This record gives sequence, structure tokens and C-alpha cells, in this order.
Amino acid sequence: QPEFVSAYAAAIQSGAPGFDSEYRVKLASGDWGWVQTHGTIVERDSNGQARRALGITMNIAARKQGEAELAQYRDHLETLVSERSAALQAAHNKLLDTQFAMNGVGIGIRWSEAATGRIIDANNFAAEMLGYTPEELLRLRVSDIDPHADQKEHGRIVAQLRRKGYLRMESTNRSKSGALIPVELTLHYLPAMNELPERVIAFLVDISQRKAAEAALVAAKEAAEAANLAKSAFL
Repeated sequence: QPEFVSAYAAAIQSGAPGFDSEYRVKLASGDWGWVQTHGTIVERDSNGQARRALGITMNIAARKQGEAELAQYRDHLETLVSERSAALQAAHNKLLDTQFAMNGVGIGIRWSEAATGRIIDANNFAAEMLGYTPEELLRLRVSDIDPHADQKEHGRIVAQLRRKGYLRMESTNRSKSGALIPVELTLHYLPAMNELPERVIAFLVDISQRKAAEAALVAAKEAAEAANLAKSAFL
């Protein structure tokens, strides 16, 4: 075989004491198999040319098969890693898009533990609306920013959410400066899943302008009624 001849010739030319070669041979069955020959130069002439060599040949078909299977597994693993990396990158890009949408939608979004009311996540708008940073907001509970959400009221709301799935209501949120901001809340209940506890997701809208307009409308109505009474009394 060419591999055997090349290894033997290299040993002769270099003066090395031996050689090693792996090559394929045709078996008695007609199939091709793998063998390995370890050879030693046992006699050289006066010019250093090899005259006799002793070789030991072993069947390495099982080892070659194992190496081929290992290479196949390695290629398969690399393919899986590549596919998984692409999937993770796609998921990461989707998450970035979602975060961008959540922060740019103009609505406060806040997650809290149903049992404790501890705030566990919030978008930038929810924090900025109250004058907090997102990191500061995560150190608070819902009761710290909602004067109506004491322990008893919080428990009642969560019980309703478990039954209905969602609620819509108006409340007030206390900003970092202490000012009370009227908000409209849409609450959704998320059951415990895997290692995550029961959660409440709240969508918050600042309704200060709407409340101011309603107050102005009431004041105008009262002023008109007072004017009518005054006119009637004059007549």
C-alpha cells in the first residue's frame, strides 16, 4: 500500500530505526479493512541502506470505526451547537425588540409577586412616571407606591384576580417626591410556573389630564347651575 511504502522509504532515507504506518488492506472476505504496521530496521549494509526489516501488523478496524463514529458525533454536536447558538441569538434579538417596545409604548408595565406584592420587574416608563430608576423601583412593594394597596386590600384584589384573571380599576400612585398621581390599572394574574411564583402584571396609565378635565367639567357644570339659580332668584 502507498502509505506503508512511504513510511518504509522515509525510514530508510532518514536512517530511523523504525517506521509506523496505517493503511487499508483487502480482506479474504473481499471487504477492505484497516491495519497498522510497526516496523523495525534489523539490518543495514555498509552504506546504511536497510537490508531487512521486521514488522508487526495489527487489525485496527474497531479503532477506526470508533474514530469515525466519534468524528460523526463531533460533527453532529457542532451542528447542534451552531443551531442552538442561532436560536439563542434569535431569541435575544426578539427579547431586545420586546424590551424596546415595552419601554417605548408609553404605558407603565409592572410585575409583582402575588403573595407579597414585591415588585420584581418594571419597564422604564413605569419607573420614570413615578420619578424612580428601574433599580430603585425593584426595591419596593406595591403598598409603598399605592396608598390603597394595604395588606388586606392587596389580598382581596389577588383573590379576585385568581377567580377572574384580570381587573380594571382606578387608583393613585405615590411618586418618589410624595406627589399622588391618578392612574388607571389593568391587572392580569399569572399562575406559578416552574420556579416562578404567582405574579400580577399591571399596566398603568397616568390619567392626571383626564382627571383634571373631569374636575374642570364638574366645576363648569356647578358654575352653570349656580348661575341658573341666581338668574331664577333675580327674576
